[in-house]
Amino acid sequence: MGDMLGAIAHQLKSPIDTVSVISQELQEIDLEDKHAKEDIEEAVRDINRGVLLMNETINDFRNFLKPTRYETTFSLDKCIRKTKEFVDKSYLELDIKLEFINHLEKETIVKGVPSELQQAILSILHNAKDAIRYKKSDIKVVTIELKKEKETLQIVISDSGGGVPHSLIGEIFTPYFTTKGGNGTGIGLFIAQKIVTEKFGGSLSVDNNQLGAIFTISIPL
Repeated sequence: MGDMLGAIAHQLKSPIDTVSVISQELQEIDLEDKHAKEDIEEAVRDINRGVLLMNETINDFRNFLKPTRYETTFSLDKCIRKTKEFVDKSYLELDIKLEFINHLEKETIVKGVPSELQQAILSILHNAKDAIRYKKSDIKVVTIELKKEKETLQIVISDSGGGVPHSLIGEIFTPYFTTKGGNGTGIGLFIAQKIVTEKFGGSLSVDNNQLGAIFTISIPL
């Protein structure tokens, strides 16, 4: 819980400081200046951007810490397909192909809170989408695979977004760490790992291939 509260405080501090500075600058704008209108509009945009980041941070943690969730048994295949439906439209708008391949011959049932696993998968899918968008790659594809490896079930999500720099792989799941500058909260992958490890007793790892990053969620049978 301490890490979580620290992450919240750290992540909110930056946009709060930014909004505070911009509000001071607004008071100093000369309304008679011919560029005043443009300066005010730019300041409002920056404030709105900061507010959106704060709202996203609060929502991420609130969803993760909801106490009213109950464990149940659910189908991994159906869980993944439903999660995919959540982002299909946003992927389509960016002309990114999102495919799901189930390598299992039988339906696999796991125990837990399906919405929590969906949140973890969504965080990875959002990260993959952003990586492809910022890279502006000609190859735009994200693949979700469901497979079994020894005594674990694996959800493998690979993208064509260029991958994670090797020097940063060890930090990718660190709270408030982001490679997106002011466009990311650095919370999504941190919470995704927390969900997989603490709620499902599994692991979340990342590696690279020739096209991009590979995130692997492993859940013990």
